[in-house]
Amino acid sequence: MPYYFTKVAPQNASLAVSVCAYNHMGEMERCRDTPMEQVRVVHFTGGCAKPFRCLDAHGPVCQKFTEMWWDASREIEKKLGYPERPRCPNRNYIPIGDEATINGHLKALGL
Repeated sequence: MPYYFTKVAPQNASLAVSVCAYNHMGEMERCRDTPMEQVRVVHFTGGCAKPFRCLDAHGPVCQKFTEMWWDASREIEKKLGYPERPRCPNRNYIPIGDEATINGHLKALGL
């Protein structure tokens, strides 16, 4: 992208956007009070662990982002007609899939 904006794009073609709205990383001091409805993109790094790593979310903002991620994942399951899978059993992520795939993962985990 730097090449595009420095060599190809017309001058002033870029737009500065709020990092709190478009690259929110959770517990950043300056973004902590950003209303959730203003956040457009969450960057699960640094303060907020990736939900599929099955780690504890630290702080209320990261907890909310993690819940939102799982809610979106549940919506995808429904739209694809897949069964709802357990959320991080024994801290292991089970990917979205059909019942046989999910049961295979659970069996491999001894569940």
